[in-house]
Amino acid sequence: MSILTTKKGVVPDEVLSRYRTAWLWDFLYPDVQQFVQAMFAGDLRAVARLVEVNGLLTAKKILGELVLEKFHEYKKFIPPVRRREMETLWGILNQMQK
Repeated sequence: MSILTTKKGVVPDEVLSRYRTAWLWDFLYPDVQQFVQAMFAGDLRAVARLVEVNGLLTAKKILGELVLEKFHEYKKFIPPVRRREMETLWGILNQMQK
């Protein structure tokens, strides 16, 4: 069994493989491990895909404040309808943090 080590700990491939279809439906990255590595490296396309598939709150739990702070930089990679949903939620979350 190969294992991916991330900033957040160790994630077995069996766990990551559950998300393969959701995160990599268009082969944006060759495999889940490279997607997760890109995500933790702050690659905006990977962050956008995480937000698109899992939502802002879950993405924030995984990656931290980067998800909210860089939203305007990566939102262009999210499909239009989902982007509008996330923009609304982003606005609400920012209001709550003030």
